[in-house]
Amino acid sequence: MDVFIAPLGALAVLYALKRILMIDLSVRDAGGMLRNGAVLVDVRTPEEFGDGKVPGAVNIPLDELRNKAGAVVPGRDTVVLLYCRSGTRSYIGKRIMKKMDYTTVFNAGSFRRARKIAAYAGSQTDISGSP
Repeated sequence: MDVFIAPLGALAVLYALKRILMIDLSVRDAGGMLRNGAVLVDVRTPEEFGDGKVPGAVNIPLDELRNKAGAVVPGRDTVVLLYCRSGTRSYIGKRIMKKMDYTTVFNAGSFRRARKIAAYAGSQTDISGSP
């Protein structure tokens, strides 16, 4: 029985580390950024993007990010939220964009988390009641 517990414990630790090290901000904070004009970038493949996307997201596959980011992201100080299937490629994308001197790039995490962020951004209203 102990043979199975050790690998499960190691997996749990790896998962926790991934969440701590890779995800930059809360759903609430990211949703606020999205409401205020952040650019939401999906770094998955075009096929993955075609299978399902977050409303308002732009697809720039990770392997094309260096060449296409400038055409999609208007300025180096524009807030950018990156996501992918699990959060790993978006983490790599964040590092790439930081090396390209983008100053406010965040890893929004997984596709499912990005949908929550977009839903949160869409559900919030200002004090006048408009979305």
